[in-house]
Amino acid sequence: MNKETNSDALLQKLEKLSSAPESITDQELSDWTNDTEMEDAFQTMLLTKRALLEEQYSEDLSRQAFKEFVDRHQTKRSIVIATLWKTTVLVAAACLAGWLFLPSLLQKTPTINPANIIYQASYDSDCVVISDGQQEITTLQLAEQPTVAKGAPVLKGDTIVYLPAVTNKYPVNTSTIRIPQGQTVKLILADGTKVWLNTQSNLIYPNIFPSKGPRVVELEGEAYFEVARNEKQPFIVKCGNMQTTVLGTSFNIRNYPETPATVTLVNGSVKVANTNEQVTLQPCQQATLGSSGHIYTSQADLESVLCWRDGQFFFDGKTLRQVLYEMGRWYNRDVIINNYAHLEDRLHFRGERSWKLHEIIESLNIICDIDLTINNGALVLN
Repeated sequence: MNKETNSDALLQKLEKLSSAPESITDQELSDWTNDTEMEDAFQTMLLTKRALLEEQYSEDLSRQAFKEFVDRHQTKRSIVIATLWKTTVLVAAACLAGWLFLPSLLQKTPTINPANIIYQASYDSDCVVISDGQQEITTLQLAEQPTVAKGAPVLKGDTIVYLPAVTNKYPVNTSTIRIPQGQTVKLILADGTKVWLNTQSNLIYPNIFPSKGPRVVELEGEAYFEVARNEKQPFIVKCGNMQTTVLGTSFNIRNYPETPATVTLVNGSVKVANTNEQVTLQPCQQATLGSSGHIYTSQADLESVLCWRDGQFFFDGKTLRQVLYEMGRWYNRDVIINNYAHLEDRLHFRGERSWKLHEIIESLNIICDIDLTINNGALVLN
């Protein structure tokens, strides 16, 4: 019997245990008691009970988690005696079914102090939304549109594109694109400028740029720009108290509430200014707006800055606090701190944004020697 077939057989036994444990015969119990693979699966499942229950008790996720665990598990444990085995079977079945009336096994949910929540998840929308002030449209609706007018967005693969249009023939509208947590989007503006928008970001932009004067957009969150060169019309990104002006270049802007606003130049040249001063960046330089309003420049680690665009987490010398912000934002989870001892520890961590949250948690717990868990959907540091 191959590994996949064997896993399916174990799952069938689990389904019987969870749906009708009273129907188990003495012979089946005897057979399962002497089945080391069956015993091993249940013992392992008990050890990972928290991991199965933390995904909000979803049956599909519990089944998937168990199947993956059975597939990769190889260590054999000793056979337990029949009475203990019968208890183990019933407890494991209860865990799989998500029976929450087992107070002796499940810890009570602790009272959460609102002051300990350092990041608040958002559940306003789970899809990309574009609004022009009169109507809202999602990427799903874009995909269903049979025809698209000039100056309107169209979905091409995984990219939203604005078709070029002449301003005196088509109306100019100001649009806002909102990126929900856990997603990124590539947007091509009407002038050909390419914008990669990170999770929980908003960009305000015109559907058609004017024929004269600067091209102006406003950003909240993070975005990477590849600006179409036009020496007669500079491209300006307004971001909080900073303004970045370019002719044609590639750069990254980050402006989330918990960190100082930064502009990182990849190539070309940009001017970064606020009401007090202006600096010109060269490639691989970064401008950071300090709390005093002063703009500081430094050398940038481009790999660390741009990893999000390539679907990765990369934290080189970042604090655990900064990492937890990123985890909360990407996985759309509240972040609750009950233990501040390691919050400012710096770490080196690399991972894929496609990883499941429990995989990230396991890695961080090992790297930082911390107790990071999921409790009632929130990411909790104990």
